[in-house]
Amino acid sequence: MEALDIASLRISLVVVVLAAFVLFYVVTYRVTRAAYAALWSLALLQIVLGTTLMLGVGTSAQALVLPPANGLLLGGAIALYAGVRTVDGLAVSRALVVPPVLVALVTAADDPGTKAWAGDLVYLPLLGLATGATALHLWTTTGPRLGLRRALAGAIAVESAFYLVRTVAFFTMGPQDARYDALFGPVPATLVNLAVLMGGVLGMTALSTEQQVRELRSQATRDGLTQLLNRAEFDRRATVAIERMRRGGMRGTLVIADLDHFKTVNDTWGHEVGDRVLCAFAEACRSVVRASDLVARVGGEEFVLLLPGSSPQDAERVVRELRALLCAVPMPDPDLQVTASYGVVSTTDHRGLAAVVAAADAALYRAKRAGRDRLGHADSADRTPGELVELG
Repeated sequence: MEALDIASLRISLVVVVLAAFVLFYVVTYRVTRAAYAALWSLALLQIVLGTTLMLGVGTSAQALVLPPANGLLLGGAIALYAGVRTVDGLAVSRALVVPPVLVALVTAADDPGTKAWAGDLVYLPLLGLATGATALHLWTTTGPRLGLRRALAGAIAVESAFYLVRTVAFFTMGPQDARYDALFGPVPATLVNLAVLMGGVLGMTALSTEQQVRELRSQATRDGLTQLLNRAEFDRRATVAIERMRRGGMRGTLVIADLDHFKTVNDTWGHEVGDRVLCAFAEACRSVVRASDLVARVGGEEFVLLLPGSSPQDAERVVRELRALLCAVPMPDPDLQVTASYGVVSTTDHRGLAAVVAAADAALYRAKRAGRDRLGHADSADRTPGELVELG
């Protein structure tokens, strides 16, 4: 290890991470403006700044550069952890800003002018725990590119293990022991960081690309306001589901819902209130359906639900639950109550999605003409008129 120049290693690490930061910031963050991209860019920037400051260790500037260097390097590890949580849609605590500040203060109080290892009694275990938390999250969470997540978790776990073992050695051998310097000193630590960060940057880039693909896929298949399926995606999935039910001899029900007098809500209270009503109805739909059901917003105030394995009577119970939830939506005028009309059809009475939807539409408009806030059952296959049910 003595043949290796620690300054050259640190400069190499700075160059690699700086290039990764510039590429990641320009290619990912400036395009997506996503929180995870911001956190990963922040992580790389802190590592660049912290490693650059470390070049001053062993010089007359050591007392000045060591405290912020330790704080920035720990901050980079924590920002990386926050990023992997954010990319999976999980919350991040603001308390994560405390450990880097604590490490910087402890280092500043630990005579950094004469001790290159000032603050290590706190810095090393916290760095090991931060990288370990990142590895554990990547390993235990399921998601796209599972193999990549596991590989990245393994690489970061190596770095975590290195710093946790180094912590033990710090207390048992002491930082001035030649064995400690050879096994855990600045040179081996920089080599481990360089190797893990190169793999980590590749992994972060791949996860970021996968996240962008998922977001684009969601934009192509989801309604922008309610996040329910859009018409095209519903048609695609429902066509497959209805054909599968037909081949398996399984019953099913399709429900079309249309909010009553919705134009009046928009004209009277504005589109903000109207959007709130649409989102409330979408949330009501999500709360009453099963994982096997399909729900979509297919028009301005029109929604459709496909309920595999259910009967029209089951669908009527679902509709009554939806009505109760919709009536509970707070409105600017207490006397104003938003309702909906529904058309229900059994998928076994008609062949193909288009015929099923047409039958449900006809039942819906019978319900509308009868006075709204009603459920219309579609005519059966033998042309028997469908029943009208008053919901209010």
